[in-house]
Amino acid sequence: MNLRGDYMKKNPLRICALTSLVITLVVIFLVSSYAFGISILSRLIPGIPEPRPVIFSSYFPIIFSEVISPLIYLLGSVGILLYMLKHLLAQKCPWGVKPEFILIGYSFIITGLGLQYLGDKILYKENLTDSLYSISLIFAVLGFGSLAIGIAHKYLVEKK
Repeated sequence: MNLRGDYMKKNPLRICALTSLVITLVVIFLVSSYAFGISILSRLIPGIPEPRPVIFSSYFPIIFSEVISPLIYLLGSVGILLYMLKHLLAQKCPWGVKPEFILIGYSFIITGLGLQYLGDKILYKENLTDSLYSISLIFAVLGFGSLAIGIAHKYLVEKK
């Protein structure tokens, strides 16, 4: 693999994919550090309210503590992004779709999930929470749109 500047000049879509990856990693680490910080501070300082525990199903009663939940989000998101980065750098095309589109789509979807998670952690701020939910929905639509463009590129552009 050639790591010089001309390697990146050949494909601006790859630059966009790597930029979205970096932005998503920043969002992941900021959201996880906020979630860790608020859970630790709520235990140390009595004036800060404790966040609600995460309960997934009443039939399968696993309650994640407020330390485990951000850790699962952090490790899972970083793992997915690094797996797709491996495909991007190796130029493998999973499912026949260019890896740039998949990485951009996953980056947007994970950024949206991070903002949704951050909105769940901010207590007693309904306006800010509603704004974060709206922004996370926009990122999710952009992510699925990027995946749809990648599939359309596979069937429409590459056939010509």
